[in-house]
Amino acid sequence: MKRIQYISAIVILAVFGFMNACSDEFLEITPNGALSEDVLATADGVDALLIGAYSMLDGISDQGTGGWEATTSGWVFASIRGMEANKGTDSGDQPDINPIQQYTETSTNPYLNLKWRSLYEAISRCNSTISVARKAFDAGTITDAQFDSFTRQARVLRGFYHFEAYRLWADMSTGTGIPYVDENTVQAELKNDQDVRGFIIADLEEGRKLDQNMGQVGRFNKTVGDFLWAKAQMQMNGAAGYAAALPVLTALDGGAQNPVGQTAELEANYGDVFDAANRNGVESIYTVQFSVNDGSGGWNGGWGEVLNFPYKSGASPGGCCGFFNPTQEFVNSFRTSGGLPLLDNSYNTT
Repeated sequence: MKRIQYISAIVILAVFGFMNACSDEFLEITPNGALSEDVLATADGVDALLIGAYSMLDGISDQGTGGWEATTSGWVFASIRGMEANKGTDSGDQPDINPIQQYTETSTNPYLNLKWRSLYEAISRCNSTISVARKAFDAGTITDAQFDSFTRQARVLRGFYHFEAYRLWADMSTGTGIPYVDENTVQAELKNDQDVRGFIIADLEEGRKLDQNMGQVGRFNKTVGDFLWAKAQMQMNGAAGYAAALPVLTALDGGAQNPVGQTAELEANYGDVFDAANRNGVESIYTVQFSVNDGSGGWNGGWGEVLNFPYKSGASPGGCCGFFNPTQEFVNSFRTSGGLPLLDNSYNTT
């Protein structure tokens, strides 16, 4: 009898222990390796988040969020779709590019999905930067000047990424068709039926308040902000946008500077533009920065362009691929008469 009572007591203790284990506290487990916003709410933490937002300028975050499908150079969605280039390589290699060139793609085309994911991952990083910068400012761990710089850079980046999405998917007549997402957006309430043009212009306007000399070539500065704002105005707002952009672009003529404060001008020799020794030179208003031998396995080294090597494995550093071949239309467009370019379509017909 005593043994039965003893066993019963053990069972009761085990049941109480199990009930305690099922408490809310037990279920709330902090993921290993995750950083909270409180930990990141310092100047170094906010800057690290901002660098993460900049890193999406090449369209790449990891192998699951896009590669050549999402590169910001736009060789698929702009050059191939615009008839400057053909897909190239073999007919069965990356066949999803073909309907994009032919304007027959469907919503299931993986290139569209990966480009969408890449852009909104980038927008999410911008919003995280802004939220944590606000928390750091409220906590007194960053100065007014740092807060302004961080948030302005994040906002102009956010505007740029939304602008990319707008040009791909929005209804140009109404400005609707894509969701605009900021740091206050409730994810469950996302919608794409509002005109996003005003939000994009407001974000890009913040770039016009940046300093000219940002101290690092990889950051946006006032000149970059001016150019992006003017470009968005012209492409989204028609005649009114052109009128708004004209004085801004006029002021940039002779007054543009790169992010380290150099006045933009032409290289003495055209070929010097493509010399690696002159990277980020005087002709560079802004260039996306890549790196190699950094432990990333090549993801930071221009992965979005990796298909654009000569065909085939023995002939190229990428072991691939023969994509992005210029069209005859593009080649013909360089024809001249008396040293001057032909200004009408005769270059392609005569």
